Amino acid sequence: MPPALLGRAVHELMGDYLAAAELAEELGLPGDLAERLEAYRRFVERQGHRIEVSPAALLPLMIGEPLDSTVRADAVAALATGQSVRGPWLRWLHPPKSDANPALLRTFSGNVGDVNSISVSIDGQLLLGGDSNGVILVWEVATGRELHRLSGHTSAITSVALSTDRKRALSGSWDQTVRLWDLESGHELYRMEGHKDRVTSVALSANGQRAISGSDDRTVRLWDLCSGRELRCMADDAGHVYSVTLSADGNHAVSGSEDGIVRLWDLRTGRPLHRLRGHSDAVASVVISSDGQLALSGSDDQTLRLWDVNLGRELRCFKGHTDWVCDVALSADGERVLSGSLDETVRLWDVGSALELQHVRGHTDGVKTVAFCGNGERALSGSLDQTVRLWDLAGGQGLRATLGDTGEVYHVAISVDGRHALSGGDGQAFRLWDVESGRELRSMSGITESVTGLAISADGEWALIGSERLSVYFWNLDSNLELCLMEGDRYGAVSVAIAEDGTRAVSGGADHHVRLWDLEWGRELHCLEGHTDAVNSVAISANTSRALSGGNDGTVRLWDLKSGRELRCIKCNAYFVSSVAISADARLALSGCDDGTVRLLGLNSGRELHCLEGHTDVVISVALSADGRWIVSGSKDRTLRFWDAATGACLHVWPTEYAINSLAISRTTPLRIVTGDDAGQVLFYSVET
Repeated sequence: MPPALLGRAVHELMGDYLAAAELAEELGLPGDLAERLEAYRRFVERQGHRIEVSPAALLPLMIGEPLDSTVRADAVAALATGQSVRGPWLRWLHPPKSDANPALLRTFSGNVGDVNSISVSIDGQLLLGGDSNGVILVWEVATGRELHRLSGHTSAITSVALSTDRKRALSGSWDQTVRLWDLESGHELYRMEGHKDRVTSVALSANGQRAISGSDDRTVRLWDLCSGRELRCMADDAGHVYSVTLSADGNHAVSGSEDGIVRLWDLRTGRPLHRLRGHSDAVASVVISSDGQLALSGSDDQTLRLWDVNLGRELRCFKGHTDWVCDVALSADGERVLSGSLDETVRLWDVGSALELQHVRGHTDGVKTVAFCGNGERALSGSLDQTVRLWDLAGGQGLRATLGDTGEVYHVAISVDGRHALSGGDGQAFRLWDVESGRELRSMSGITESVTGLAISADGEWALIGSERLSVYFWNLDSNLELCLMEGDRYGAVSVAIAEDGTRAVSGGADHHVRLWDLEWGRELHCLEGHTDAVNSVAISANTSRALSGGNDGTVRLWDLKSGRELRCIKCNAYFVSSVAISADARLALSGCDDGTVRLLGLNSGRELHCLEGHTDVVISVALSADGRWIVSGSKDRTLRFWDAATGACLHVWPTEYAINSLAISRTTPLRIVTGDDAGQVLFYSVET
């Protein structure tokens, strides 16, 4: 099925479930039927964006639902009656917490850049998003269906606004223009030019007749939307203007600037009425209450501040964010505040007390934009992680469910028998897991630098840890004790690998070197020179005769471990190689590259056998099954892919909720896979055939 048709089918299915649920309520159908419809509606609502990416993932995603789920029970029954998934597919050994989190209602994604701004209709039915690719996306909130893509801007869109009648949209861009769009036709109505630098913020008047814009050219400009003509240009020696908003009556504007001052403007005279001082850094976002009495601002100083517009004084300061506050929103009743920050959180606040009511972690990069949706029981957030997410605010404490309490997981390793796994993030601790149960067995610390690489011995009894500065640690996993420290890499070991017989190890460092280690004596045997930039990944063949390395110089190199001699250098047509893998017999190699390709290389000939295309972002990790039949790759594009090594065909695409940072596979049957992602999750899969 073509992707466009598939997308339409998923969203139409969502609409059908909504209609069926309403009909069930009207007709007073039995409660179990209504509950069943609701269960499927929520499943499609949460997972629709992943089913769009890979229809074959439908049944596995159903099986990944909670154990008591109706949806999961139906999937298990379907498998029992002989229904199957074509080709190899992934089954969660333990479904991730995020997919059981009732706070996350929907994820809007798919060929979207960094989301810089969103705007939602008053009834909560229509959503606008402006992205870093210069595209305005229009979605139907209830189904997640994409209605339009408005193209015309020649650079990133920084701000969007939706008219109250839902017929027109306003946008501002780095291309220095403000544009008005007809949402029914998708056509550009006016292009308003006048700013001399990037447009950072736009807003529409309630009657849709005027617009205001702020720019890095240090001006605030008022526009007539009936003619597209500039009515007024206002400046107050404020530095870059980062945010603007209009009062409901259209007589006043509020702006936030680089100098940390919030300004209230009289649009009839073009003069500032108040300069509100209190922030200690740039003001990134401002909004004004519907009655025009209050203004709210968010700043790079990590605070939100509430202001009395008439008196020009600060009423409250909201503290809790740990990075720049990028956007703020006021609820329609003026009682609650929503904020998004580069600390990757969305927070809900009480206006009267300035206390934080709820917060959510789920985005894997900074939150640039937020909005209340509909009656205020839901929230929308857009992020640098290239998604828009819809959240349930009515769940109270449920919204506090967090992912990634330990930060992003950058490194994982799995034992040959698939029983144990290791994970590490950007901190100094690493964790030992029981793969079958998903239980954390031990959290280990004692390393004084950040973990940069992990490997686990074949018997799962000890580990090799690469660290930021002090090279390689040899660690006993049973006793949680350091056995020895092997120093050598001046700038730290970026990647490590252990030979299956446990006698040798290899590390790759930022100093461009590959090092071979004797693990019995804890000493360096060879320093292998050849790479001209940092070595990102190393691997050892099962027969321990060969090592493979890939680096930022765009090459894959094969080494003889006995002599330390370079046997082959293969130049990949990519800027850098992020990951490598080698077959058990040392005849084949894999490379994952920054251009989104996976390359299968013949090590005897030095030739490229297959270039596997399909990923749309950098391939972070690659692996080859023990029998050499399958290739597994993980990418920042939020997919895991299975490939046929013989033909180069893509057999299965598994859409992940978050970007993959690392993956490892066992040598067992069925194959076990462990992944680490941007949300701090360590996930375990079984490969079913």
